[in-house]
Amino acid sequence: MLETKKPIPRTYLHVDPETFKVLFAEAKKRQIMVSDLMLGIITEAAENIKQKKVNDPHSL
Repeated sequence: MLETKKPIPRTYLHVDPETFKVLFAEAKKRQIMVSDLMLGIITEAAENIKQKKVNDPHSL
């Protein structure tokens, strides 16, 4: 019996070329991939949002 794998959910973002240049330069400096840099930034922002909700549930 052939098993079918569920597709991995993916998100695609349009990034302005000027913004991408900044991200690319920073990723190159850190010697990491741009996608890893972006994931780190997004994760940090999500944690900050989560902290704000914990401290003040009515703020968002």
